[in-house]
Amino acid sequence: MLERNELNLPEEVKKSHELNIEKSDMNVIMCWVCKKSVHEIKGIVLHEIQKEIKAVCKEMNILEHICEKYAYKYQFLILHLLFPGNSEHTCQHLNMCK
Repeated sequence: MLERNELNLPEEVKKSHELNIEKSDMNVIMCWVCKKSVHEIKGIVLHEIQKEIKAVCKEMNILEHICEKYAYKYQFLILHLLFPGNSEHTCQHLNMCK
C-alpha cells in the first residue's frame, strides 16, 4: 500500500500511515489537486498569450515595439478575466474547495 508521505500531499492529509481516504480527506485532496492544477494552467496560458502577442505584433513590422508594449500591458488582465481571483477562488467556483 502507498504511504501518504510518498504522495507529496499537504500536511493535513498526511494523518495516518495507510491510504484509507475518508470523505473529508478526499475533499482536501481534490481541493489541493485543483489549486495545483489551476496554478500550473495559469502559467501555461500566460505563456501562450505571450507567444500570440509576439506573433501578432511581429506582423505589424514598424509598429511591432509599440504593439508589444501595449499588448503586454494587458496580458495579466486577460489572464484575470479567464481565471478571476487566485487559484483557491477558482477552485471554490468549480466546487472543488469548500
